[in-house]
Amino acid sequence: VHFPSFDKNNIETKGTIDNAGGLYRYIKYDFFYSDKSKGSVLVLKKENSFLDFLTKWGIIIILIIFLVAITAMLFLNQFLSKTIVKPLENLGRTMSEIREGDLMIETPILPPKTAKEVHELTSNFESMRLALLDSIQEQRNLEKNRKDLIASISHDLKTPITTIIGYVEGLQEGVAETPEKREKYLKTIHSKSLALNSLIEELFLYSKFDAEAIQFYFERIQLTKFLTHIVEEFQLYNQEVQLELNVEEDVYVYIDRMQMNRAIINLIENSMKFKKQTELLYIILEVIVVDDLVEIKVRDNGQGIPESKLPYVFDHFYRGEEARTSTTGGSGLGLAIVKQIVSKHNGHVKIQSKLDYGTTVTIILKKA
Repeated sequence: VHFPSFDKNNIETKGTIDNAGGLYRYIKYDFFYSDKSKGSVLVLKKENSFLDFLTKWGIIIILIIFLVAITAMLFLNQFLSKTIVKPLENLGRTMSEIREGDLMIETPILPPKTAKEVHELTSNFESMRLALLDSIQEQRNLEKNRKDLIASISHDLKTPITTIIGYVEGLQEGVAETPEKREKYLKTIHSKSLALNSLIEELFLYSKFDAEAIQFYFERIQLTKFLTHIVEEFQLYNQEVQLELNVEEDVYVYIDRMQMNRAIINLIENSMKFKKQTELLYIILEVIVVDDLVEIKVRDNGQGIPESKLPYVFDHFYRGEEARTSTTGGSGLGLAIVKQIVSKHNGHVKIQSKLDYGTTVTIILKKA
């Protein structure tokens, strides 16, 4: 025991001593016996074991904590780098490529353990890329359609105007010497002017449909009465066509009277333009109910359309044969307008045809 030294003036001493490697707190009283010999009273209490532990192992513990912290930081850094940082860097490079205009670059494939938030971000980015790609493609298609439309308009306007100019100049220069020839020139000018006016009207109508500038007013209509009125009115002025109506079941539909009338008349007139020269034209309007759908079929025995050209007949200014322009007077907008009208009714239109055997156009609407 490292006993504290005697202090003759000591009444009470406090401190810490080392006893066989153990720390003790103490209180000591020093005094003299009657024979003047020295005496001391020492009260010991073992020091706290935790403090003892810290005294002996504190530095080692601090070093261990420091090493564990560094190891954990390195592991966390590696984990974050693999699951978040690197995927975000790859995504950033993809964004840079897209900013330069390369929309075809694919979004990088993420490692399996990538953070959920990064997966969601990448998925949203890929959806945005695809939407942007579709938008650009649609814009290109619209631009191509616009250019084709302008080219078609230019061609269709130029043909009758050139004819009119030629015949007017012929009249001015005295080419038509006889009254009969002048009458022929004037009739040609008149017919070409009518064709030009009809083309402009149909073009104006098509552009209004395309710009959604025409208001539709839908009514619940009894289809049989509606079609009967069209057939009766049409045959009053067109005796050269045999027009019939076959109704399987009388139904009601929601339609705009004026616009649906326009669509069906367009189909009938289209059949008349391409009828066979040697046969009487038969046109049959047929109504077929299939579940909750109503099919309005316009069937004729006309020239028919080659199968290879069927996918294009509803495109604007498409005629199938360029030679038909002058012989039929068609603008190439009739079926395109029909498609626009039916689409506004939330329906769709399809066509079946066989060359030399006739054509069937089907308008499909929902039953009211």
